[in-house]
Amino acid sequence: MVQQSKPAPLVQKARRTRPIAPSELYRAPVELLSARRVDLLTYLNGAFDVAEGQPAGHAVRVAYLALAFARRLRLDVATRRQVLHVALLHDSGVAVRELPAEVDASGGYTAAGAWVASLMGLEDAIQDAIRCTHKR
Repeated sequence: MVQQSKPAPLVQKARRTRPIAPSELYRAPVELLSARRVDLLTYLNGAFDVAEGQPAGHAVRVAYLALAFARRLRLDVATRRQVLHVALLHDSGVAVRELPAEVDASGGYTAAGAWVASLMGLEDAIQDAIRCTHKR
C-alpha cells in the first residue's frame, strides 16, 4: 500500500514572545508559503461565497472564466497567475467586518479585498485590480 505524504503546512507558525492584542491581530507575523497560496485561496473561497450570499463555488467559476479569457488573450503565465488571484479574491472583502485605520474604508468591500490580498503578501498590481473589480 502506498502511503500518502502529508500536505505542506499552509501557514508557518509565528514565533511570539507575548500574546497578540486584538488591535494587533491583523499585524500578526504570519508568512504564507508562496507555493501554497492558491491552496489557501481555494479553501477561503467557500467562506467568501457564504459571506456574500453567493452559491458555493461562485469565486471558482469566476476564476475559471477569467483564466479562459486570459488564455484566449494569450497572456503570459505570470499575468495569468495574477488574473487567477484577482478572480479568486474579487469578493473577499465582503467577509471583512472591520478594517484597520490605515485602510480607506470609503472604497467599500473592494478596498477590504485589496487589504486581504496585502495580508497574503500579493503584489500591488493584484491589490489594485481587486479594488477595480466592481467598477462600471
